[in-house]
Amino acid sequence: MTAMGKITLEAPAKLNLWLEVMQKRPDGYHEIFTIMHTAGLCDTVELELAAAGIELSCVVEEETKRFSAEVPCGEANLAYRAATAFFSCASERAGVRIKLYKRIPAGTGLGGGSADAAAVLRGLNMLLGSPIPEQKLYEIGRALGADVPFCIAGGTMAAAGIGEKLTPCSPPPEFFAVIAVPKLTVNTGRAYAALDGIKYEYRDPAPFLKALAEGDREAFCAGLFNRFEDVIPSAKEIKKRLCRLGAAAALMSGSGSAVFGLFESRADAGAAAEALLLDGYFVRMCNL
Repeated sequence: MTAMGKITLEAPAKLNLWLEVMQKRPDGYHEIFTIMHTAGLCDTVELELAAAGIELSCVVEEETKRFSAEVPCGEANLAYRAATAFFSCASERAGVRIKLYKRIPAGTGLGGGSADAAAVLRGLNMLLGSPIPEQKLYEIGRALGADVPFCIAGGTMAAAGIGEKLTPCSPPPEFFAVIAVPKLTVNTGRAYAALDGIKYEYRDPAPFLKALAEGDREAFCAGLFNRFEDVIPSAKEIKKRLCRLGAAAALMSGSGSAVFGLFESRADAGAAAEALLLDGYFVRMCNL
């Protein structure tokens, strides 16, 4: 929605449907292969052009706040950094007032910060008449964080490298997703370090990609995979709980701590969401 130098955009979370971590690179990053999908849980980003400067304000929903890492509301915020990076690349001289409405808990593997940054890049480009080509937006996003290019593109994508090399994938079968977050945030760097301390054989994504391409619901559910579950113990408990509540499958997203369960019917998903709320989790239900 745009009007007189203003725009309001949804900034959707991401879910990792498949995630393998491979060798550590000389620059300290790890090679990964992941399949990401846009989720229905969204932050909202309001942008209003200004003559100069960048202002950022954040409104974090009370329930979100209880399950979230601290959200910086200044120059350290990815949305602020995205605006700075955009203006450094655009020929137009302008400023922006940014207001974030945070519903995605930070530090839980759902990519909320990356989604906000992507929304700022897309929104500023729209407000200023698309001065920056789409491919250049991806490059700007990649410098901010590995998930930002995906959050700009959206949909279902395979991501290689450190997560920035995107290839479109077939969308997953239709399910109702219930996202559950415990009162635990995960430091991604520590999660990678924990994986460096264990041995494992890399898993081949080909069977899962085949299940996606063929729309094979059974193979899709059986193939969901996330290597970080090997080092995040909380995921196992939540996955078991979701499956006892009727999920066809469940998986942790990113480096955790959020876990999502997939349900065949809205009624079953709703009942599971109510049960998980009573268990004390942050819960959101959305279409996969």
